[in-house]
Amino acid sequence: MATLDDWKWLTGAEGLACWERLAGKTWETVALLAWLREKEGLSRERASLVAHQYVLRQRGREKFPTAEEMFFTPVGLEQATDAWVAAYKASRFPEGVPAADVCCGVGGDLLALARRGEVCGIERDAATAWVAQANLKDRGTVLPIDAEAFLERFSADAFPCLHIDPDRRPEGFRSTRWAFFAPSRKIVEQLLENRRCAAVKLAPGSELPNEWEKRGVEWEWIGRKRQCRQLVAWLGTDFAGKGGRYRATLVDSESGAVLRTFCGTPGVPIPAATTWGTYLFDVDSTFLAAGLEGSLAQTHHLHAVFPGSVYLTGNTPLDDPALSCFEILEVLPLDKKQVRKRVAHHGWGTLEIKKRGKTPLPEEVRKWFSLPPSPSSGTLFLVPSPKQIWAVLTRKNDHD
Repeated sequence: MATLDDWKWLTGAEGLACWERLAGKTWETVALLAWLREKEGLSRERASLVAHQYVLRQRGREKFPTAEEMFFTPVGLEQATDAWVAAYKASRFPEGVPAADVCCGVGGDLLALARRGEVCGIERDAATAWVAQANLKDRGTVLPIDAEAFLERFSADAFPCLHIDPDRRPEGFRSTRWAFFAPSRKIVEQLLENRRCAAVKLAPGSELPNEWEKRGVEWEWIGRKRQCRQLVAWLGTDFAGKGGRYRATLVDSESGAVLRTFCGTPGVPIPAATTWGTYLFDVDSTFLAAGLEGSLAQTHHLHAVFPGSVYLTGNTPLDDPALSCFEILEVLPLDKKQVRKRVAHHGWGTLEIKKRGKTPLPEEVRKWFSLPPSPSSGTLFLVPSPKQIWAVLTRKNDHD
């Protein structure tokens, strides 16, 4: 197991020189380990650390464009906010105001915050703190202390802005309940006191403290690549008097630009359509996580395809990043023989199968078809109704 000294070596001059000799080559893990042991003369622990880091950097490309220049721990990479979402969150903090990132991990959010002003990272695990400092370089400081020590050392005036990512699995299992978070709810409340702007990063399904409504909280679900990435609670004097707002925000997967941000009332009922419209709309999962599909439907005058369904329908195509728009070609009962015949009629070479609710699994339905070589494509929706399951054959709208 790697020690703190091993991590210091990895991020120091000798480790960086080793990385330079690895550059430009593609390695299999076994071959890389052998090369590191035989050619570089590394100990088993350090060779394993380098090889593991090589793999983590490859995985890290999904989250960080600069992954090849960064260092990761396995848990740190898994839990890190990706660069695009982090950049959006940092943009909501006031420019030039000192910010602390408590439980900063390997520094996903910390790096983005550093681009807008003075930062200090707080990470209780010494090795992870060292990795975060290596990623941050000279753009700020990372202290290997816990949240309680941070409270004792710094007043709210020292860092009017705060970001905190409570550990949701300190006991080894993931939880959405505050009782299992670290630091504790009590410490988090103390951290939030007298901050100008504070962001608490949570899992999308985390329980929401009702008391925060009185503090002017804004709940924001943030998505990228049609996945809800995280829930953020925004608090502090910058949000005072604006409490109870529910927001869903979609970030572009490449540029990081905001594609859509929407505030609404959660749980608004969606009236059911009496007949199928010309188009079917698939709501982005981030809006579903926020419970804002009803408010969104109300904005566009859309109806649910069936009572309680989150699939929407209407007669006008819409260009809204929160909605994927599909032209409805046919609506059939989910009968294998009949559906196979109609899919073959359209001559699609590729078929996407989408579902929500209690329906057969897409991979099982996919076995029904033998698609011909063809550039055309279609989308099959499996849509449950109170009485049966429907197969909705659609074509993606060109404006979507």
